Formats: sequence, C-alpha cells, structure tokens
Amino acid sequence: FFAAFKEAWEYLDVVVGNESEAAAMGKAFGFAETDVKGIAIKAAQLPKKNAAKPRMVVITQGADSTIVATPEGATEYAVTKVDKVVDTNGAGDAFCGGFFAGLMQGKPIADSVNCGHYTASVVIQRSGCQFNDAARFKF
Repeated sequence: FFAAFKEAWEYLDVVVGNESEAAAMGKAFGFAETDVKGIAIKAAQLPKKNAAKPRMVVITQGADSTIVATPEGATEYAVTKVDKVVDTNGAGDAFCGGFFAGLMQGKPIADSVNCGHYTASVVIQRSGCQFNDAARFKF
C-alpha cells in the first residue's frame, strides 16, 4: 500500500487527513518528525510533478486545532467547541465537504477551514451523518 501511496504523492495538490493518518504518513515517508505539525510541513515539502502549484496538507485533530501546511510552514486553526458530541461518524467527510466548498469558491484558507469546522460540528451533534435541517455556513 505504501509504495502506491508514495508513487501517487507527487501528483497531489491538496491532501487532507487526521492525526492518526498523519502519523502513518510520517512513518511511511521515514520522517524524523513525529509531531503532527512537523509531519504536515515535511509532507507539503516533498517534490511534486507540478512544482508551480505548492502542495497543501490539512490535518484535522478532532477537538484540537486543524493544521494547514504548505512548503513555507504551517498555520493552526482553532476548532470551535460544541455543546454535545453525539456521533463522530462522518465528521472528517463533513469537514472535507465544507473545506473544499470554500476552496473551490476561491475563499481564503481560513474561511474554508472554518466552513469545514462548521459542517463537522453540525454532523457530530446528531446521530448519523445528517445535515438537512442545519443552517448553512455563511462565507
């Protein structure tokens, strides 16, 4: 699996994962770094086929800050706390949906991360991955 993963890596512009996946990625690439932020930065710095477009590595960490790394460094975005966590299934997918919705609309990274945090926060406060009656995120 890791051989195919490493081979595909040079074609990736944006990569999203969680802290466990970041640790596995760091191990797969043989990074000395073991902290999530360090792994994200090193992963963003790996060579790309399209060097004109820098890679972005986004690592979610549940209730802890989300890290967005580029070859130049990383920024941490605090996660807004919720009143109750009912079901975390689908939280990562919900984050990706919100994050990429912002990114594809040309919104700033901070706004895109906030949208991802919002969509994930809606999903984790319900049983099952539901969003149908929630207020929509406003950019």
